[in-house]
Amino acid sequence: MTEQEQVHIFRDQSTYSSYSIVFNLSAINRINSLTNIDEKSGSTVIWDGKVFSVATKGEKNIYLRGEEGVVSLTLSEFDTLIRLGQIKGILQEKPESDQKEEISKIFLQASPNALELANRRYSILQAYLKGELPEENIPIRTIRFWKSKYNQADSIYGCGFIGLIDKRKGNSTSRYSDKAWEIIDKVIEDNYENFKQKNGSAVYNILKTVWVQQQLSGTIIEDLPCQKTFYLRLKKYAGYKQIKKRQGTRAAYKKLPPRWLLEITTPRHGDRPFEIVHIDHTQLDIEIICSRTGKNLGRPWVTAMIDGYSRRILAVYITFDPPSYRSCMMVLRICVKRFGRFPETIIVDNGKEFKSIYFDTLLARFETTKMHRPPDMPRFSSIVERWFSTNNTQFINNLRGNTQITKYVRLVKKENNPKNLAVWTLDVFYDYFANGYCYGFYDQKEHPALEGLSCYAA
Repeated sequence: MTEQEQVHIFRDQSTYSSYSIVFNLSAINRINSLTNIDEKSGSTVIWDGKVFSVATKGEKNIYLRGEEGVVSLTLSEFDTLIRLGQIKGILQEKPESDQKEEISKIFLQASPNALELANRRYSILQAYLKGELPEENIPIRTIRFWKSKYNQADSIYGCGFIGLIDKRKGNSTSRYSDKAWEIIDKVIEDNYENFKQKNGSAVYNILKTVWVQQQLSGTIIEDLPCQKTFYLRLKKYAGYKQIKKRQGTRAAYKKLPPRWLLEITTPRHGDRPFEIVHIDHTQLDIEIICSRTGKNLGRPWVTAMIDGYSRRILAVYITFDPPSYRSCMMVLRICVKRFGRFPETIIVDNGKEFKSIYFDTLLARFETTKMHRPPDMPRFSSIVERWFSTNNTQFINNLRGNTQITKYVRLVKKENNPKNLAVWTLDVFYDYFANGYCYGFYDQKEHPALEGLSCYAA
């Protein structure tokens, strides 16, 4: 280590003071204790606030080189200063590869319940940082504690999310069976979520009667849950749907999420590219065959990601598997591979694949906000829905093996059945569809919402 590498220069006294405080924190800093001091030549130690490097170590003495020259200490003196805490060692910062490995290890060791809890904490913390009050009744001190854990992990690993993952061990198995929870939910749905607006106490009394009947019939064997557990279950379903069932649409209106009404001519959505993107799936109207056997494999599914500002198709992923969290994560992977960027906000529908723990964890890891479109409101569908129709008109319906004729079942015969006319294999179709149409033709074509510009130009 050269002399220049041992010298620390600070902008002012306050900067030095802040550095000293951080430098002396045992859990976050890089200063180690006795067991981690390296006495080899070239290693660095702190003594009385000054930096020294070990010049050499003999049988009886150790020589430290500092700003004022070389200092000689006997090994017993050196050990005594270490025990008194006057000499401390310095840990080198972990390489980035080690940090990534440690972050991956924490993620892999976390249970699905721990990840789900971390996702919930992250969404609440996001709302708190934006100045919004969380829907759930959570003490502000608890949220501040989560914020502290997030910031601490961010300073150590560069990833604040892992600070929200609960590392405590214990039995996370529910005390009640799935059947028991079904009975509780059924009582809530039939007696609480209606215009009679019964209070929780009255509904709990109804649950007592139902519970005894179910025990006598042998359906359940668990004891009746306490009133606190029942109220927690009620709170779990609190929100727009429950208020609508109890008080009507007007009362529930304030609980509706922001709406993104986008037609083909709607002006640009967002202030910049990658600020708001939409993800959705559909089954393509074309039959695909196996490249090896020629056997018909059916119709594939496509998952698409479209940028709300430029209307550009950022990524498409085609598979024979029905929509799942894997499709969602793969389309994000393709987007990052193409552009080296992760979107800020993702708008999705209410499909179960968009509520996966693993999908939510991925978004939380990269600090991306997920927004759900209002349920049961087709007119608020995203621009992806409109594009599905467009790609049928411009591309799919012009290919051999498309399924237009199947809309008129009585007209389908052996000679015009798309299953018998299929010639496209998945790899060839993907190349033409993704690289040729989506990333090529559609990118360059003038878009009605972009004032005469193409998606690429926007």
